[in-house]
Amino acid sequence: MEKFAEQLNQIFYAQNEVYHRFAVKLKVTDMKYFILDLLLRRGEGISQTDLVRAAGFPKQTVNTCCLRMEEDGLLTHRTGPYHSKIMELTDKGRDYGRQTVGRVQEIEDTIFESWTEEEQSRFLALSKKYLSELEEKERSFPDGKA
Repeated sequence: MEKFAEQLNQIFYAQNEVYHRFAVKLKVTDMKYFILDLLLRRGEGISQTDLVRAAGFPKQTVNTCCLRMEEDGLLTHRTGPYHSKIMELTDKGRDYGRQTVGRVQEIEDTIFESWTEEEQSRFLALSKKYLSELEEKERSFPDGKA
């Protein structure tokens, strides 16, 4: 029998692949998909620094995608606290996001709404617990080679 972590990683990688296939079908890059998804769900802007952290993509990849989205009129930015750059969807960006990524969000919502309240709560609680413990271990993980 496979170890639990191996099974979890297989699910995680397969899930990422499904989202990649959605992005391909929507004719958007994975990064553009992520930005649209995040900003649509938040309903408000996010600093570019926090966007880089949330994406887990290199800073340059996020910045390049944001610039392209601004050039296309999908994204705008304003200066936030401490001179941060707050990225926000334009009206055109929200409409475009709803027509693309929003369709996948509806699928996700339908799936989660089919779960009982207890299933939703347990899933979230265990996911949060795993993430918290993983982050704790990462903070104490030594830098450098093995």
